Amino acid sequence: MLAFAILDVITSAFLLKFLASFFMAKLVRNSCSRNFLNEPLTSDGICCTSSQNQKRCICNKNSAIKQHFIQKFNNTTSIFFHRVPSIDFEIPVLFLHELLSHTEPNPKLPQAAVVSSPFVSSIAPHEFNETTAKYYLNIDAPGFARGDLSITVVDDLRQLKITGKNSTRKPIDMVLAIPRLGNMEKIEASVMDGVLTVVIPKREHDGRIVEILAGHQDQARASSFSRSVPESSSFNKGKKETENDADEGFQVVV
Repeated sequence: MLAFAILDVITSAFLLKFLASFFMAKLVRNSCSRNFLNEPLTSDGICCTSSQNQKRCICNKNSAIKQHFIQKFNNTTSIFFHRVPSIDFEIPVLFLHELLSHTEPNPKLPQAAVVSSPFVSSIAPHEFNETTAKYYLNIDAPGFARGDLSITVVDDLRQLKITGKNSTRKPIDMVLAIPRLGNMEKIEASVMDGVLTVVIPKREHDGRIVEILAGHQDQARASSFSRSVPESSSFNKGKKETENDADEGFQVVV
């Protein structure tokens, strides 16, 4: 709404200035014609006797008086208008500060912190390859020893968290998704010549054959298992500890 109000004021000011210039030019022309009958002199003081000289006198007087009135009008309106050189049009001084306030930083608003150093990513260059039986992940880790690197497997998210800390190198912090066919229980890793290699074996492909057992054998196995396992507190406690260990993920030895 403020922008529309400012635009309306500027348009009205331009229209007012144009009408004032038009009426002043008409007034100057009429005044020059009346003055010519009383004092037909040129700017050099020579009397305008011939018709050609008279026309020249009229043109000179019109131009001089018009420039005089326009200069006075511009000096008067310059109090309320300010010309911006970069955009080449006049803006009312009353609204100039309001317009510039939108481009200047406001100290009351939270300012972004000044970045003194360039952003350095903690994701090391890596390469992912695949064969018919395994996935290979090669990560550039020059200067890192085996004890500086750590790989954690998150079972629920099927992710690998790879971290590396060294006093002379920038840290490594990567999170990579394990493919759907990757066997998370048999992941291996090794470091050689500044390259960390992670090997993820593949599970059996879709379409494997499942053996179907007879119904009475399954029921017999289920009933014998329920009779042999007692419902004790120690069994439930061990079951909960196993579930917690599986949720937290396990470490991959490098």
